Amino acid sequence: MTLINIIMACYGVPMYLTYILVVVSVIALRKELSSSFLWIYLIMVGVNLTTYFSTWWTHRLRSEPFWFWYYEWSMSPGVELWRTIHQCIASIFFYAQNSCAFMFTANRFTSIVFPGRHQDFWRRFHWPLQAFVHGISLGICFATRWPSRADFVYNNVTRAYITVPLQSTVPWLIGMISYGIPMLIICALANGMCIYRLVKFRKSQNRKEFSFSLISICIFITQAANIFLMVVSTFCTFGGHSACSIAVSTYTPFTSDIQSLGPAVYTMLVPGPIRRQALKIVYRSVGISYASS
Repeated sequence: MTLINIIMACYGVPMYLTYILVVVSVIALRKELSSSFLWIYLIMVGVNLTTYFSTWWTHRLRSEPFWFWYYEWSMSPGVELWRTIHQCIASIFFYAQNSCAFMFTANRFTSIVFPGRHQDFWRRFHWPLQAFVHGISLGICFATRWPSRADFVYNNVTRAYITVPLQSTVPWLIGMISYGIPMLIICALANGMCIYRLVKFRKSQNRKEFSFSLISICIFITQAANIFLMVVSTFCTFGGHSACSIAVSTYTPFTSDIQSLGPAVYTMLVPGPIRRQALKIVYRSVGISYASS
């Protein structure tokens, strides 16, 4: 494997396994968590883990000889539709991750700002809101990205396959920014209000809500970093600055990993019920009694 892929695997695999531990812990706590929060969290986990897996399949294995067969097959006659699907996958997960971040933030917002109406609201509107938010995101994605025509060409200099677009990338870049920035602004305002309420009423706030809100803020920060790089990439494309595009592409794999796998780390770092349950599982698996403070 190339050095960069080895580095990404060295931190990615432990973070992936940590996420699995977090999922097991969340499921173990299902009776203590609200149904809406449980499903919002699990959907976010599913999207994030699938996104991480897809980045390896669609991007990072381009330089690995054992994966060259895939690109050779993808360029064979009769699989044009598959190439389009391959190109669309990255955009689909970009939209899905932003939608999940919005849903998680919205759930925390109502829990802290409108605690009296929180349970009733999510009991009535959780699934309609999920369908609406993800439906809008997929609609924008397919409207701006489909069909996505491109060829995979082997570069003798880099010794890796590269994607050569056969049509302008501007529409799908604009679509991603047009969706990502409003979502970012909404999440920023909601998290800001949550911070204000947590600080102002810190004595009466439930520790569980505080820990979940900190996780939401961490997710927002990585979401902002990814969207910022997307905006920079768009301006580089408009301006024809290839050096700028190369620089951005150097950082995006890492910010993508942080957005995909970061929530597991935040959950384990922030004191709260999920971390407590995860530590119980780890301690019991090695035969040590766990006593939480």
